[in-house]
Amino acid sequence: MCYTVLSLMNREKPIMKIHVKPWMYAALAAICTVIVGAGAAAADENVLILVNPQAGSGSGVSVQVVNGADGGVDTMAIENELARGLMENGYTATLGSELMSGRDLSEKEVEKARTGNMQLLKKAAALHDAGVFCVAKVSSRMSTESVLGMEMTRADLTLSYRIYDTITGKNIARNVLKFSNADRSPGATLNALYAKMADGFAADVAGKVAKDVSSSRRKAMAKAKKSYRKKVVVAAKPKSRPKPAAAPSPAITENLKIVIVNPPLGRGFTIKEKRKTISLEGMVVDPSGAGVSHVMVNNTAANLASDGRFTYPLTLSAGANTIDILAVNRQGKTARKQITLNRALDTLPPVIRITQPVITRGFKTVVKPKASYLKVSGTVTDDSEILFVKINGSPVVLGSGGAFSTNLPLDSAARSEIRVASSDVHGNVSHKEIPITRGVAATSSPAPAYPSAAGFRPVLWGLSVGVSDYKSGMIDLEYADDDAKLIADFFSRKGKGIFHKVQFKTLLNTDVTRDSIIDAMTTHLGKAGPDDVVMIFVAGHGIKHRQTGSYYFVPSDADGDSLISRGLRMSDFEESIKILSQNVNKVIVAMDTCHSGAMQIGLRGAESESLAEKLKAASGLYILAASKSGESSMEGKDFRIDGDKGHGVFTYALINGMRGAANFDQDTYVSLNEVFHYVAKEVPVLTNGRQHPYQKVDGNDLPLVRLK
Repeated sequence: MCYTVLSLMNREKPIMKIHVKPWMYAALAAICTVIVGAGAAAADENVLILVNPQAGSGSGVSVQVVNGADGGVDTMAIENELARGLMENGYTATLGSELMSGRDLSEKEVEKARTGNMQLLKKAAALHDAGVFCVAKVSSRMSTESVLGMEMTRADLTLSYRIYDTITGKNIARNVLKFSNADRSPGATLNALYAKMADGFAADVAGKVAKDVSSSRRKAMAKAKKSYRKKVVVAAKPKSRPKPAAAPSPAITENLKIVIVNPPLGRGFTIKEKRKTISLEGMVVDPSGAGVSHVMVNNTAANLASDGRFTYPLTLSAGANTIDILAVNRQGKTARKQITLNRALDTLPPVIRITQPVITRGFKTVVKPKASYLKVSGTVTDDSEILFVKINGSPVVLGSGGAFSTNLPLDSAARSEIRVASSDVHGNVSHKEIPITRGVAATSSPAPAYPSAAGFRPVLWGLSVGVSDYKSGMIDLEYADDDAKLIADFFSRKGKGIFHKVQFKTLLNTDVTRDSIIDAMTTHLGKAGPDDVVMIFVAGHGIKHRQTGSYYFVPSDADGDSLISRGLRMSDFEESIKILSQNVNKVIVAMDTCHSGAMQIGLRGAESESLAEKLKAASGLYILAASKSGESSMEGKDFRIDGDKGHGVFTYALINGMRGAANFDQDTYVSLNEVFHYVAKEVPVLTNGRQHPYQKVDGNDLPLVRLK
């Protein structure tokens, strides 16, 4: 039960193939080969990737990528992105040249299979235990368009593929996937588009490939493999004869081989790099002993040592960077290798810090009544190059370290403001607004305007899940169900000060199954609009499966033996949240289970200042977990709220924080970040350091509870 993926590319007609293969003992394994070539490329340009899924079926896929009429497809980048997509959908990948011709598959047959010969693809798939294989094509088109006066690059990509059964050769699935993206930078546009394609393709293939391999299917695969095996004839042992004189050793004819040492390729496809500059290090292995003459990296000579080791300094741009390496020995033999280093695209806006005038939360900046200028100083920092900094619409000059300073003319009006805006080269924009007033003393600013009937008031959609009573052999808990009820009741009573409506669904004890949780996330939370807020609270047992290493939430009908079939695997939970987040911009997840810190997902949103705008602009995902991975989540009667029986310590701190204990700035509402910080500080104190909440905030702060 596993996937094998072969990804191939012909020197004349680029192709990519994926084979999914079932192993004996229901083991999971897969092969993904990426062959890259250009013109009269050498055979050692071929790159092989082995892929092993965590769970899967006995079928396999191969993908053929061809250039569109516009010639705009970067096949190397596409192949690496497809490999990445497969990896992130449960595969691991290993670089290698293990896919070699042998006794049952000649070198010529391998070459013909790589060009798309269906009969030889069947043979190669069967010999590699691949249940199915797939052939696909990719084409793209780019154009420019103007959006709000800004020129954007738009790219559209079409991926079509067909999957064939290895045994019968019949087409068992096909699809055409279309993707589009627009960005200010052509490179950013294509990189994001390829990433969408890879994720969409991997998800689509996983949904079409069978997940179980029957015994009859395994027998049929073994029979097909045997039919391609060549019979070995054992010759009779000849009579002993005198040994002839030793003949001279034949000349070694193996090709050169390029081995990359740094960055560590590890799994053999796109390497993710955070650094802008790195040192490429490698070695050229020359079996002939002639010695390496020179090594070229992107058509520039690298530093070469006498033993074949080489280094080359690389400056990476954001997105995919294709690196071409050519080695030549003193006999004129060559070797070429291509790798892709993927430097993450910058999606974060610049960070603006105002150092002058001094800003205090809740107060305006006060200037003298007759002042005509105000000195404004600060810094702007970003991982990418800063495109501009403007103060009240006028550009200012940046100094070293992103420092800026200017004398700002003040309006004659009694009230004014300082507006600082900055953008990086990727179009990520940030703003700072500082109210100022004329006078001799500071006066408190009015409290932020809460959402009113005329303002923006989102709906809070909630799902609260708690299991204390287990039908299986799991040890019952005391307060998990009470925790879930308390959270739902709290927001139903207190949430209306911030939210237009509060729609909470509660699942307790026997109502909590894997299917009921997924169904509630789909049917109930799925009603949320893009500007609404979704909150998910989960309390109960959480355990890590010893064989698979996966983290599971344990519903009421599951135990250690039925965990895989009935438990809610965290990766499935994350996938449901990702789907939900495509329609909802703000998702809050609070988990009071053991090892709940194993959950990690990331989204991102924009920034705004006023309270009503905070609610609308604070897009993102907010995760607060009761304990870090490996820790237990505690409960007890010592953690009573309003004289009840008791609660989990995490829920106890969470409720107290939202009631006002987390209102650090003493304003009229508690924000999500204040609650997160309070719980992270309070829980270790209450548990004497035995429990440490985990938090992940990928978005801006937003109001959560109104106090007054």
